[in-house]
Amino acid sequence: VRRDYPNSGKYGVKSYIYNPIENKQYALYRFTDTVYWYYADSNYVSDFIILDSCSNNEISFQGKYLDCLETSGFDSHLNLKTSTKYHYLPNRYLFNYDSWLKNKDFAIGRVYEIIRSNILAMFADYGNYEYTMIATHLLEVEIEDRIFEISSDLPLKKQ
Repeated sequence: VRRDYPNSGKYGVKSYIYNPIENKQYALYRFTDTVYWYYADSNYVSDFIILDSCSNNEISFQGKYLDCLETSGFDSHLNLKTSTKYHYLPNRYLFNYDSWLKNKDFAIGRVYEIIRSNILAMFADYGNYEYTMIATHLLEVEIEDRIFEISSDLPLKKQ
């Protein structure tokens, strides 16, 4: 799975790539040529809970209101509260959510197992930074595997 962030700033994320076979997350940032990676086999957030709805759910995509699932917890490494709202259309924009089941990073594998749909909007507050991801459009097309490959020209660094 690959997510690109074309509107992130000069110091923002260029893209994330998740490899479900290796259970690795890769992050490419705009300010460096190094690719940072880690195993997605742990959730470092304690007191983590998944709520089956959100307090403010007036987000729409292509004229349809989205369902919402919210998570919250506490990052004990940084001593900060975290929360995320995932907005999606149930039974639409389906994908192989089973490929995410091993991904425990912020329990995203469990989130996908519950919503069984692609995330169309996400609002994350990790205490020391926030980010928003909103789909502008979706295309159902065949893509080549090479789009998910990390260039061998880039150095890799484990986080």
